[in-house]
Amino acid sequence: MNISEALANLQRLKEACDESNIDFNNLLSQFGIPINKKTVLTLKPYVFASKDELKQALKHAVPTLDAYLAKPYSTIEEAVKHSVSGNTFRAFHVKASTPENQPSRIYRRVVSDIFNRKIHEFAHFEDSVEYEKFIINSANEILINFNLVSGKPDMMGFGRASKLLNLSCKAMIRYQGITSIQKENLIKLAHVPWDSFTIQGIRNLEPPFLIKANETMAWAAMNDVSKYKQLQQWIRILCSEVNLYPIHYEIAAWDKAH
Repeated sequence: MNISEALANLQRLKEACDESNIDFNNLLSQFGIPINKKTVLTLKPYVFASKDELKQALKHAVPTLDAYLAKPYSTIEEAVKHSVSGNTFRAFHVKASTPENQPSRIYRRVVSDIFNRKIHEFAHFEDSVEYEKFIINSANEILINFNLVSGKPDMMGFGRASKLLNLSCKAMIRYQGITSIQKENLIKLAHVPWDSFTIQGIRNLEPPFLIKANETMAWAAMNDVSKYKQLQQWIRILCSEVNLYPIHYEIAAWDKAH
């Protein structure tokens, strides 16, 4: 287990505690881990200094991805549930009218439904254009449904929806219903989830448009589908120079920041 996997396991434990009304901090304190409310762990995105540095980091991401994909999810719902951490949903600042309308539950319902309806299509993607269409159409479906249920028509834009969906697509590669050959194809096709870590990581590498030092998953540029497609293509070309893929970049950016 590496640090990223350990953090992910802790996050899953916290989410399980939240759903069961267990005080996560109290649980940690029982194991002798002191919790200081004034202490906040802030992880800063790592900014790659050069394309050569990034390419080396991509190579180091290969075994991390292999280890991640080696542990299958038995159901679509399980993959979707563990694909996005609870901390991510806190950024939406939605006060749920009922427990079922919490942002995390809205998202999981909508995305689980998408994959249950389209699992055959998803599993058999071999073409990057068709995969991109799936991402765009599904992200739009997510934002429409999320905004309708949450009661906030502009809460979930395309940038946020695509970021969360791409995390779920990565988790779905681990779904036990995906064959090894299908898995290999999906690894090649997967998109980068654009958030503060992945956006900031490339801002000094001459990306196709300016990236400011404070951009996050709410970055307005990623609500523009044409710019989203352009940035995905740019990182794909860069990764291809070392025969790797955008999914390796996401892992490299995360590992460098942790």
